[in-house]
Amino acid sequence: MIGKERLLNTLNGKPVDKPPIWLMRQAGRYLPEYRTIRAKMDKFQDLYNDPKIATEIALQPLNRFDLDAAIVFADILTLVESVGIDVTFQSGIGPVITDPIREERDLKRLSPANFKLHCVYDTLQSIGAAKPQHGLVGFCGSPWTLATYMVEGKKTKDLHIIKKIMNSDPKLISNLLTFLTNELIEFIKKQALAGADMVVLFDTWGGMLSPNDYYHWSLPYIQQIIDAVHPIPLFVFTKNCLPFIDRIIQSQPFGVCVDWSCPLEQMYHKTLAENICLQGNFDPSILFASDKKITETVHQQLNKLHHSKRYIPSLGHGLTPTIQPEKVAHFIEALRQFNWSKITPKEDLLT
Repeated sequence: MIGKERLLNTLNGKPVDKPPIWLMRQAGRYLPEYRTIRAKMDKFQDLYNDPKIATEIALQPLNRFDLDAAIVFADILTLVESVGIDVTFQSGIGPVITDPIREERDLKRLSPANFKLHCVYDTLQSIGAAKPQHGLVGFCGSPWTLATYMVEGKKTKDLHIIKKIMNSDPKLISNLLTFLTNELIEFIKKQALAGADMVVLFDTWGGMLSPNDYYHWSLPYIQQIIDAVHPIPLFVFTKNCLPFIDRIIQSQPFGVCVDWSCPLEQMYHKTLAENICLQGNFDPSILFASDKKITETVHQQLNKLHHSKRYIPSLGHGLTPTIQPEKVAHFIEALRQFNWSKITPKEDLLT
């Protein structure tokens, strides 16, 4: 079974020979071939604004590892740039917005993305043409996560500024989130039209909200997106999602990605009951262990499951720059070597 068929069958709840594998940030800084390309470019944006370069980077992990899908190479702030916000990437700091949104009048600087995201769509089409036997994954940030960058101006530890404004001027944050929600709906639809088999919505900073604030400032806007893009396979990933996971599942996304804060067997039981796909949830730090320990950990966790239908075994977050590629290869091998027939009914397993 080829990777694309394996991914599509899993998304649709059909039998597979084994679950599909792809990893968050599978293309990026931990790969020496990526670093070679990056060293030639002045700006990080140069990597994803050129579909030819972005395609080459997206294909690097497929050429190296036994993966079933490619993920488009871009950044969650690509959409933020497209609506009129200037973003720079500074070494040791990350993305920086020099003129953040702080007042209602600042919203007038925003304009619909329209065709300004063609680099993402062109890259998706290019990857699909180069690797038609592999699945294809698109992604975007959540309204709340994008808003945090647009208001804070950069990554912060406590999101002090946006939390202050959401209490002192809630209309401003609400209007910003509504604008981003509408833009993201179109972005997701166009990624699917460009060939994405599934799209992941990264709510990276949703976990920094209290449950009540999450249910007010993040989840309702995600719900609007889920409803608007149906039946596109949209997966929701909220970092540190355990306090909110039941409500996220109730929002009926096509799938959820969970981190290691969520017990895998409990998450699988919850999602399977709702006919929702599950992806996750190994801690990337396990890849610093010995090969033997990696295999033991993977198999121990998977043995807790009682089924593998609609499941994508993966890490619970992205690969970090200091992970060795050889450890990634061994992690994938451990997933492949697991005896999936032990936890999968015969009618759901192709042999």
